[in-house]
Amino acid sequence: MGDTLRNQALLDCLSAGPSRSSTQDRRGGESTSQRHAVSRTIKAPVDLVFTRISDVHRFAEVSDDILEIEFLSGITHGVGTRFKETRNLNGRTATTEIEVTEYVENAGVRFVSDAGSTIWDTVMIVTARGDATELSMTMDARPYTWMAKLVNVFIKGMVTKAVTRDMDKLKMWCEAHSSRVADGRRVWNFMECTRQVPRQQPQIRYRFFRHDLTTAFVASSRSAGTTRAAYP
Repeated sequence: MGDTLRNQALLDCLSAGPSRSSTQDRRGGESTSQRHAVSRTIKAPVDLVFTRISDVHRFAEVSDDILEIEFLSGITHGVGTRFKETRNLNGRTATTEIEVTEYVENAGVRFVSDAGSTIWDTVMIVTARGDATELSMTMDARPYTWMAKLVNVFIKGMVTKAVTRDMDKLKMWCEAHSSRVADGRRVWNFMECTRQVPRQQPQIRYRFFRHDLTTAFVASSRSAGTTRAAYP
C-alpha cells in the first residue's frame, strides 16, 4: 500500500510537468514536444534498479556511452543535484548539463536539461512486479527555436536508439548482478548447512559442485576407497 501511494504521489507530481518557463517558447509561444518512451521488465529487485537509474555515477558504470561525469552542485544525490554528462552520441562527443528536479526513493526520478535550444525532460519510474521490476522511461524534447524543431526531427531516430541502448544495458547489468547475488546466497546457505554435518572420519573431504543452479554435496572416503553422496 505504501509503495502504491508513493508511486501515485510521484506520478501526480510528474504529470504536472516542469515549470511554465521551461515548457514555453522563449519568445512566448508554446513549444512542440517530441516524446521518446521505452519500458523494460527487469528480473531484479526495485531498490537495485532504482539505485542504478538515480545515482549518476552508478548509471555511468552501466552505460559505456557515458564518458565523464562532473558535478556542478554541492550534492551528488537527490533533488538539486546538477552535473555535466559527457557521452558518445553516434561517434560524436556531446556534453550536457543536467539537473535532478524530482526524486522519490524506489519510485522514480526526473532529470531536466537545456541543450541545443531544447528542454529535455526525462522521467524514469520503477514499479515492483513480483520478483521483477518494471522500468518506464519517458523523455520529452521541447525545442524553443525553429532551428531546434527542425534538427530534432532529424535526430529523433538517433536519440531513440541511444535511449533504447541505455535501457537494454541497464536491464542486462541488473539481471546479471541480481543473478550473481542469488547464486552467492545459495552457496552461502548451503555452506551453513554443511557445518551441521557430523564428522565421522577425519579423512572425509567435502567437495561442492553446481548443476543447473542446484548445489550438491559430495563426501568421499579415501580410507574406504569409495565415493558416496551424502544427500540423495
